[in-house]
Amino acid sequence: MDSAFRGDLLRLGRQARKVTQTQLSSTSSLSQAFISMIEDDLRSPTAEQELALGEALNFPIEFFHLGDPVLGTGVGEIFHRKRKAIPKKELDSIHAWMNIKTIALRRLIAPIEWPEIDLPSKPVFLSPEDAARRLRANWYVNNGPIQSVSRLLQSAGVLVVPLETDNQRIDAIGQWTADLPPLIFVNPNIPQDRLRFTLMHELGHLVMHQRATNLSLSESIEEEANAFAAEFLMPEKDIKRDLRHLDIQRLAALKRTWRTSMQSLLVRAEHLGVVTPATLRRLWVEIGRNGWRASEPQELDVTGEEPFERYDEILWLYQSQLQYSSADVGKVVSLHSSDIEEYLIRKHARLRLVT
Repeated sequence: MDSAFRGDLLRLGRQARKVTQTQLSSTSSLSQAFISMIEDDLRSPTAEQELALGEALNFPIEFFHLGDPVLGTGVGEIFHRKRKAIPKKELDSIHAWMNIKTIALRRLIAPIEWPEIDLPSKPVFLSPEDAARRLRANWYVNNGPIQSVSRLLQSAGVLVVPLETDNQRIDAIGQWTADLPPLIFVNPNIPQDRLRFTLMHELGHLVMHQRATNLSLSESIEEEANAFAAEFLMPEKDIKRDLRHLDIQRLAALKRTWRTSMQSLLVRAEHLGVVTPATLRRLWVEIGRNGWRASEPQELDVTGEEPFERYDEILWLYQSQLQYSSADVGKVVSLHSSDIEEYLIRKHARLRLVT
């Protein structure tokens, strides 16, 4: 085992299962006060008590002895207003599974030949729009619409990971630690037009806010990430002319071309000053009247993004190339096979081992 029994990993496992200390006390036959002291590293459980806690939470004992750090939420999470409205137990569970998947990926990626990370580690730029333009240039992105943002991220070594949530209030959370590729945890249930903007929003956080930057960390960072995403997906010099003389039919046609939502296009037109206030009000009323704020017309759905393709390749490598069972993968990452099958494994793809 990597280390002594860790109280922070007990708390992580408890939060992942959405279990209170009182509930864990009932299922483990340990007092709530004692569990609290263990989590605060004021007391150490006996081997028998470790077993009781592991069985109650359905984690192997080895999980509680891992040496990995438990990571915080990151700057993008601190200022995200929507997430503040999510019940604490649910948000704690989301963050716990992010940590558990990060711990698992650290082990699964270790023997893999990973693409070089092509993101600026200490970016210098004048504005979010400038950051987006420079990154498009560095990545040799053609003018105009981007067909697949997923492929761009994969080529840059960014790993998109499914986020364990059914809550539509949370789209994604980015994370970039020194010993792993940049990670973007994404709600797999959001439509692809929103997915594309969300991925670029989190990329903006990774580029501008999770490393040294000339922009201050403040309540404006969500707006900065939105501005980055808008310029990356809909560059001003390429789209400004398209956004003149808007009506609903034109917004629908532009969505097919630019592969962003009609609402994103309308907001972009407003920010670029090419739509009158009267037209803006009329179009928002029409969008609301048609019920398109929550879900735009199905016939306009954006398709073709495969955000989890590289993530799926990792599990495919172990399952198909190395012939690992779920139990074998579980031994690598200190999880039971039931969690491997429910929370980690998705589908097949391919990567190479370092030789």
